[in-house]
Amino acid sequence: MAHLMKVNRNQIGGLTRHFERYKKENKEYIKFGNQDIDTEKTRLNYNLAEDKNQLEFIKKRTSEVRCLNRKDVNIMCDWVVTLPEKIKTQEEQELFFKETYNFLEKEYGKENVVSSFVHLDETTPHMHFAFIPVVTDKKKGDLKVSAKELITRKHLQEFHPKLENHMEKVFGRDIGILNDATKAGNKSINELKGETIKIELESLKNDLQAYKRELGMIDIAKDEIKKLEQIVAKEKLFKKDYVEIKKDTFEQFKNMAKNYRKDTTAIKKTNVNLQRKVKNLEKEIDRLIEEKKENIKKVDLAELKEKADTRNKIISLEKRVEKLSNFIINEGLAEKFNKSIEKEIQRNRKIDRGFSR
Repeated sequence: MAHLMKVNRNQIGGLTRHFERYKKENKEYIKFGNQDIDTEKTRLNYNLAEDKNQLEFIKKRTSEVRCLNRKDVNIMCDWVVTLPEKIKTQEEQELFFKETYNFLEKEYGKENVVSSFVHLDETTPHMHFAFIPVVTDKKKGDLKVSAKELITRKHLQEFHPKLENHMEKVFGRDIGILNDATKAGNKSINELKGETIKIELESLKNDLQAYKRELGMIDIAKDEIKKLEQIVAKEKLFKKDYVEIKKDTFEQFKNMAKNYRKDTTAIKKTNVNLQRKVKNLEKEIDRLIEEKKENIKKVDLAELKEKADTRNKIISLEKRVEKLSNFIINEGLAEKFNKSIEKEIQRNRKIDRGFSR
């Protein structure tokens, strides 16, 4: 229903553009590895957070708190929250996303919210809640960026139940935040195995989506590198080895060079590696789906066998009762047997009356 993605410095440019629906040079939207984006509906997308330049905000906020200046540091997190199937009306949909934003803003602090774009131009409506993972340092007492300390296993385990409690107060009913896997409870080994496969399958699907996003970032990088090739320069009159370009073009050049230092060969290599990862994940997902089907078959067969055994036991007991009944009649014990049964009934009635007093 919801999953979280941690984002480092190299990824924020592409991901924030995805939130805003970045357009390429030919005015087409980057599909970000997702061919289900309907660009005719992109105008329906909206941001629940305060509108601002996302990259400038990230730079400003990370300068206000302690943040390691390394490319691999996760300086942003993104909760992708999908609309539950039990939400049917437009009014409830808007309320759900608004209340999800309120819940997440309170959880991570308004001062750390980068953006909260609701995407209605894909197969399933969903929201990207992006924030800076700021925590208080336990030793120094100051604020610092640390996705590792904030997004712990315990934090992730408690997320859906807390969100469900919030939504039940808002809607007055269960809207399907928690799924069957979360509500596992006391189940058989076969059922638990099936739930484990289901959880693993969902995790792999989330990984697959994350890799597809990275492929989308590479598409953006390629597009901006093409822009560099289109920069027009004018030769200086007396210095043929020098050229003139506009100041804003020069600044654009610097920003592009800063964000995308890798050359096209490196990008192609990264693209190939990501494509391989996506392919491997798709194979693993197919394998798990088949394993899940086989597991369901095993559960069905076990249930059928259990029902058959129970039926056979009932038939066997019926035959024994019939033989016993014939024996009682043939031996002339029917009257004596009936009197014995009547006495037993009366004795039980007396015991029941004693308890009722």
